[in-house]
Amino acid sequence: MSIVAALLAIQIPAVPALGQERLEIRHEDDLPVATLEEVFELDLTDAPISRRALHLAELADGRVFVGGATEVLAFDGDGVYQGEIGREGEGPGEFQLLTGLGMHRDTLWAGDAVSGRVSRFLPDGSLLDVITPPPSVRGGPSFLILAADGSVVGNPLSLVRPGAPGSSRLTVWWRWRAEEGSGAGVVDTLIATEVRDDLLQISVGSMSPRPQPFIEREPVAFGGAESYALAAHASREDDDGLIVVERLHFNGAADTAVAVRYRPRPITSEDVDRVVDELGRMLSRRPGALVPASRPRPEIARELRRAIRTPEYHPPLTDLVQGTGGSIWIGRESSASRRNWLIAQEGVGAVARITLADYQRPLSASDGYVWLLEPGALDLPRIVKYRLDAP
Repeated sequence: MSIVAALLAIQIPAVPALGQERLEIRHEDDLPVATLEEVFELDLTDAPISRRALHLAELADGRVFVGGATEVLAFDGDGVYQGEIGREGEGPGEFQLLTGLGMHRDTLWAGDAVSGRVSRFLPDGSLLDVITPPPSVRGGPSFLILAADGSVVGNPLSLVRPGAPGSSRLTVWWRWRAEEGSGAGVVDTLIATEVRDDLLQISVGSMSPRPQPFIEREPVAFGGAESYALAAHASREDDDGLIVVERLHFNGAADTAVAVRYRPRPITSEDVDRVVDELGRMLSRRPGALVPASRPRPEIARELRRAIRTPEYHPPLTDLVQGTGGSIWIGRESSASRRNWLIAQEGVGAVARITLADYQRPLSASDGYVWLLEPGALDLPRIVKYRLDAP
């Protein structure tokens, strides 16, 4: 059992929350189904955005900043492109691999995994300062996020490494803060979770290391706007399951933000067929081809069926998004190219559910709104703000 699982197992019976004696625990099947109403789309016509946007931050006045791999783009409240902040490079205010983007009041911050720096910018794009945790803390390329109190939260960039099937290790989310008179500063362990290096082992075709498709996960999320991270865990007993999202505070305290019951979904032969078909077509494509093959080669399909480990139930957790104002999005399992999400509010519980296409990814969420990344024309992304409507 991981450290997170052990902590959550203690919390489950009473499910307490700060300021409340008890959270309302609803079943996901009883939640109202939310719908999306498009508010507006960012105009990316002249924006030098990479194919995949990774991060989004929105100001109270409606201005929006979008981060790709090496660029931060600014848009006004109408979604019109205004210009680029920073640029690709190794110098101050430049990026090699962005792993975080957010706002603290009127200051924009951007974390870069390769340089190990967090750069802070004024809204006009001018560089304010650079925060650099020492290499002894980072240990290597890491997700870097600036917390509201000025400390830096980090996590190793690579969560899945080649290794023996079934091996496990700990991945540590650390928190570092500068301290006057100490060059190294102060570092604390915020959370340590077990990560299984469960990789597909096949002997035909060419494939970069790819995790097993049915792996139990304990997602962790930290957006930077709060002084705590979120960690999700699911437990199951017979045909009933419970998802708990816990707040892990910087002072070492922990409490439950959300608890919701779910119905475990058995893995069927059709589910395995779908995974074999998707992976097999990718592995069967011709060298240099941009699109998968129309069908898997028989020998590759056989190897995949042999290599894929199939538990009894689908892993109930796939993603976790920490929004602003206490908004939480909990990613459930995918089915037929669609993914189910639970929408929750800290201290209240799950309030709605929604099904999105697999290609739709929440970039940022707030109470009543969500920004989604979607594929667009000419291989460019669409970034759309939606209003959430629930009965």
